Amino acid sequence: MEKEKYEILYIPICLSSSLPKTGWIQSCINCGHFTSKFIDFKEINCISKKKIFQIIICKDCCKTFKKDLKLQKKIYEYANDFINLYQ
Repeated sequence: MEKEKYEILYIPICLSSSLPKTGWIQSCINCGHFTSKFIDFKEINCISKKKIFQIIICKDCCKTFKKDLKLQKKIYEYANDFINLYQ
């Protein structure tokens, strides 16, 4: 059986900025600094598309994120709310 091919759609979850939405640099979800660090958060398979939601987080916030449960909860809630609105 031939493997089905999906169109993969990467969707950044970040703060608003003046940067182009399709660029590889976006605004950190926590502090707003520009970064190119993307972390895959959730993958949703549709009929012909695979949506991969990515959290954009700078290296400084990422260090804090790994240790701070309160920050993790805040970012996860924001990301899940974003995904629910997006669909």
